[in-house]
Amino acid sequence: MISVVDLDDSQLVTLKLESGNYLRFQPDTGAQCDVILVSLYKKATKDYRLERVTPANAQLSAYGGSKLQVVGSVQITVWRDDFKCQLDCKLVDNNAICPLLRRKACVGMRIIKYTDNDQLNKPRTGSAPVYSLVKPNITKVT
Repeated sequence: MISVVDLDDSQLVTLKLESGNYLRFQPDTGAQCDVILVSLYKKATKDYRLERVTPANAQLSAYGGSKLQVVGSVQITVWRDDFKCQLDCKLVDNNAICPLLRRKACVGMRIIKYTDNDQLNKPRTGSAPVYSLVKPNITKVT
């Protein structure tokens, strides 16, 4: 869920903020939340005192099991061309983190598009059983 800053520009998406500034995100279809580094949030939004941020006492679980402390949570509005999206961002204080854009935001702003899944192309399973979770057991980070 958390990505180390080791990307080239072709993997990033630039979004406009209400402040008129722009912030670059890494689309991450496995991320369960949008993540921004606190220092980038302050600069990009001009909310230097974190007045719009709700403090949080939570941790994010990164891919591989490492934990990141969440400083707070904040709603920000972003635009990409004509697409407007409200992000519920978790703020972290770790310079190795690239801002992440979760799957829901990526799909909503047409950054990614599923061209092949079971709803678009029904798999031919014949009489073989198909096993799946009815609803994934996901713990919500607050």
